[in-house]
Amino acid sequence: MEKSLCFKIANQKIAYESFEDELILINFDTGTYYSAGKAGSYIWSLINNNVPVASMIKKICAQYEANCDEVEKSLDVFLTELQKEGLIVSETADRGSDVEGAGEEAQTERTTEKFGFEAPILQKYTDIQELLLLDPIHGVNELGWPYKKSDTVPDSQNA
Repeated sequence: MEKSLCFKIANQKIAYESFEDELILINFDTGTYYSAGKAGSYIWSLINNNVPVASMIKKICAQYEANCDEVEKSLDVFLTELQKEGLIVSETADRGSDVEGAGEEAQTERTTEKFGFEAPILQKYTDIQELLLLDPIHGVNELGWPYKKSDTVPDSQNA
């Protein structure tokens, strides 16, 4: 994977929550939800802060007791899976941006003890897909509730 790439969340219909070392993602367009343990939560915070892949590798190696080659391979697999599921999209980092310092706010403060690195695995669940798709939020236009897809945009919204 190209190390100058950055990633961002694919769209507004993806909700997520991190709980220590677990990440939960919900794609409201498909009704599918996901879980990623281990370093997945930390990697998602880096994605959310637009950190380039090269910096992600360095930050993960600094955060965890890990072989950097193993981190790079695991990160590549994880990012590819997130893209395949439509959860993130890639974009090229700004050449003028500080690649090394990008996303410093994503660095979580932990004790000086490093944790063992275990590759994050994206687990996919579709067991409540039908319930998530029944949510009335899917029947609204770009203005959101209470405007249905078939409604015209009110004049006050056109200004």
